[in-house]
Amino acid sequence: MATKIGFALAKLAEQDANEKIVTSNALNGIYTLTPTNSDGVISAAITGKAATYAPYYGGDQRTGTSGRGVGSLQVVLSVNDFAPEILNYLTGMVQDETTGAWRAGSTTRSKDVSLELVTHDKNGLGIYYGFYKGILVPGDTTLNSNQETEQRTTDSVTMQCQGRLSDGQYYNEGYASDDKFKLDAFETDLFPVGTVTAPKS
Repeated sequence: MATKIGFALAKLAEQDANEKIVTSNALNGIYTLTPTNSDGVISAAITGKAATYAPYYGGDQRTGTSGRGVGSLQVVLSVNDFAPEILNYLTGMVQDETTGAWRAGSTTRSKDVSLELVTHDKNGLGIYYGFYKGILVPGDTTLNSNQETEQRTTDSVTMQCQGRLSDGQYYNEGYASDDKFKLDAFETDLFPVGTVTAPKS
C-alpha cells in the first residue's frame, strides 16, 4: 500500500436512474471541491472496505472462512466550507420559493452520487479513489462561541456506499506510478456520461 501525502481535492457528481451523470443540475456535471470554492477539503475517512469474515467448521476442525465482497463501505468527507446550495441539493433538501430557506422533511431523500478522492504518494504522483454509487448523509452541527481564538465549524458529510446495479462494483483505486493506469479511463468509468439522442428531423 502506497504512502499517502496530503489531500488534494474531491469530485462529486449526481447520478440518474441509469447510473449516468446528471449535467443539468446545481453541480453542472462534475463538481470539484477546491480551495477556491470551499476553502479546500480537510479529510476523508474510508471505512468498511473489508467484508465480514467468519470461520466455519466441519469434521471437528476449522475447514474454511466465509465472506466475500466489501463490508459496510462509507466515506466521511470533511470540508472547510461546503457551498450550502450544493451540499443541501445533494442531501435532498429543497429550497422554498417563498422564504428561500432550504427544507428537509419526511420525504427528503439524498441524491445518488459518485465520488472521487485525490491524494499523492511520497513522490508527488497522484493516487485516486473512486466510489461508484452511494447517498450523502449530512453530519451533525455544533455551534461554538468564540473564546480566545475563533471557533470554526466545518462541514461533514458521509457517503453511504453501495454497488453499481450494472455490475456490483463498489470502489476502485488508481496509482499514477502504475504504467497501466489511465486517469481519463478511470474517470470515464467513475463518471459515465449518458448518450445524447439526436432530435428527430
